[in-house]
Amino acid sequence: MTLFIRTIQTLLRSKFRKPIKDINHITRHKFRVLPIDIDVYRHMNHAKYLNYLEAARWDLQVRSGFLKLALKKGWIGPLSHVQLDYYRPLTLFQEFEVTTQFIGFEEKWLYMLQRVWSGEKEMARALIKSTIRKGRQNITPEEYLDPLGFDRQSLIVPDDLKDWTTKRMI
Repeated sequence: MTLFIRTIQTLLRSKFRKPIKDINHITRHKFRVLPIDIDVYRHMNHAKYLNYLEAARWDLQVRSGFLKLALKKGWIGPLSHVQLDYYRPLTLFQEFEVTTQFIGFEEKWLYMLQRVWSGEKEMARALIKSTIRKGRQNITPEEYLDPLGFDRQSLIVPDDLKDWTTKRMI
């Protein structure tokens, strides 16, 4: 239930924030660690990071205009891979900020980098690989970036990023 409320809150707040017009834009979204987020070790449970990262991605989708386009076209954006590295713990009532940015696109995949900050300290970092689909059909970056006015050529995927998910397979 908390995730649902946080998502609705993020969607509503995002409607009143400045729209994103540049694909290289880094979004920033502030949160605070709540009592429901902590575990027995008195820091934010690692699974909760994923909830906050998701909320920040909703902000990016609303402000870029993608969510409106996706709903109109019947698209979904399932995640394929998430690598989340934890550097420092977040404690009860600690304020933190999640930054989100696109880092590349290729035929089928899009890549995002999300970072969790508390002040000047990076607390965690997530590398995300996703795709946009309608049913079983993949939607090309041109199909979803061109209507938004974004130039995907400014974000070419480096080879080491393309190989990332293959190398990380167990």
